[in-house]
Order: sequence, then structure tokens, then C-alpha cells
Amino acid sequence: MPREKLITKGVEVLNSAELLAIVFSTGTRNENVIELCSRLVKDYSDSAIFTFKRPKTLVKEFGLPIVKACQIVAVAEIGRRLFLPNSRGAPRLRRATEVFEHLSTLRSLPKEQAICLYLNTRNRLIYQEIISIGNLSETYIHPREVFAPAIELRTSRIIFAHNHPSGDPTPSKNDDQITSRLLKAGKLLGVPLVDHIIVSPTTFFSYTESNRLTSLL
Repeated sequence: MPREKLITKGVEVLNSAELLAIVFSTGTRNENVIELCSRLVKDYSDSAIFTFKRPKTLVKEFGLPIVKACQIVAVAEIGRRLFLPNSRGAPRLRRATEVFEHLSTLRSLPKEQAICLYLNTRNRLIYQEIISIGNLSETYIHPREVFAPAIELRTSRIIFAHNHPSGDPTPSKNDDQITSRLLKAGKLLGVPLVDHIIVSPTTFFSYTESNRLTSLL
């Protein structure tokens, strides 16, 4: 078991699922703790799970009980406060290539994920949040969910990104519709969408660098 492994062999030998299992301690009615944690890490990546700040979002997206969702959010926040006390060490995301490198875990996921990056006036990353998993349509990507953290954190601009597991980052009609809605909402709220980037394992598409962003206003 992960706890015994930690005691006898040290924390360095535990994988992400085993570390998460120690935090959870128990599983759910349908999955034991190892099955639950392995599923979460395999399907969504450990780094993605720990970007959430809202337990109810974890309940909705991952099917977690609220207690376990709170545990994840609390552990992630402890890490942020200990190792990211200010924004000086946060990445600066000025170009699409920098966003592509930053989203390395997103590029190879088997399911579509939509992520929003919240930036300050110097393009430093303040916060990022997964907006949706598996249901990337204008029905599910609501501007309210995208811009709520921007207003709460008083960010200056946002970058929206999602992956195409097929490997082809070419935007679809649905991608254009999502981009258009976010552009208009951002203009109204004074928090501009500066790019929408679609990533695949090896390449990406940038609405800004392709001069496609302003045409959707």
C-alpha cells in the first residue's frame, strides 16, 4: 500500500497516483483508493487535477465526493503558498510557442480539455484553471465560467487553450464559435482574450498568430 511504501522506501519512489492515494486514504463505493487515483491521473494528469480551486468543479468534472474534492484543493493550495509566494517566478507567456511549451501535459491527453490562463499586465501567469473536460462546445464553455476567476483575481487578460487528441490542431467551426463568444465577453468585461491556442502532441494553432482572432469579433 502507498502509505507503507512511503514509510519503508521514502516519498521519492511513489508515483503521483500513490501520493494522491495517501491524501485520500479511502476510495469510494465504486472504486478502491488505488483504482480511483490511478483513473484520475491517467485520464486527466496529476498537474491538471491540482490546478482546481473550486471543490464543486472537481465534483462535477471527476465525479469525486465533495470531501475528497476539498482534500485535493487544500493540498494544491498548500503547495502554491509554500513554493509560489509571489508572481516573480511565474512564467511569462507572450508568444504562442511559450504557451505551447507551458501546456506540455495538455498536449498528450486522451480527452479534450479546455484550460484558461489568467495573466497580469506583464503577461505573467497568475492562475490557470481547467474549464471543461470532454465537452468542448459553446454549450458547455460558458463565458461566465471562463471570466469568473479573472474578475475574482483581477487579472488583466486571458489566454484560452484546448487540445485536439486527434493530432490535428486545425480549428473547427465550434472552436470559432467559442472564440467569438469569449472575445465579445472579454471586450465587455475589460479582460481581453489575447489568444486561443489549440494544441496537439507536436504542434499548435494560434488564433492570434494566424490573424484569425479579430475577424471573429
